[in-house]
Amino acid sequence: MVSGFRSFLQAARKEGSVVTLYRAMVTSRAVREEIFERIRDLSRLEVDRRYENPNDTALAILLWLSVLTAPDYAQIAADLVDRTPQCWYAKKLARRIVAPSPVASANDWSGEPPHGLASTSELSGEVMLIMNLVDQPGWHWHHEKAELHAYTVHDGPMVVVS
Repeated sequence: MVSGFRSFLQAARKEGSVVTLYRAMVTSRAVREEIFERIRDLSRLEVDRRYENPNDTALAILLWLSVLTAPDYAQIAADLVDRTPQCWYAKKLARRIVAPSPVASANDWSGEPPHGLASTSELSGEVMLIMNLVDQPGWHWHHEKAELHAYTVHDGPMVVVS
């Protein structure tokens, strides 16, 4: 029993079986595909609508691991989970993937302005977002740190992923 979604993920990542499954998913495409099939199967099971879905925790963890290791399957898996009745944690994660909330940021620069712009004065009213995905001490899902740099310029959005 945990107090919220963040606590749920913190508890999940300490479970030996979750860590073992994550490692298998990182190294094997077949395991990633098998997990996607498992998500599909669990999401289609009939449940008594008077009670919580008994597969909520499993679906949430499998979807979370899919997001981390198989982003090509994650959107489809999230859609399946989002349609699964009587889930709490799984649906919360699925909704974050299927319909992410808008991101807001201050209009402050972090580093140099985008290439091709002589000064920041040309960017009045524009915003730069830097997101560091999954950056938890002692919990390394990515082999390299992932960063997304999104710049909005006068002609439209420009996104650089490194």
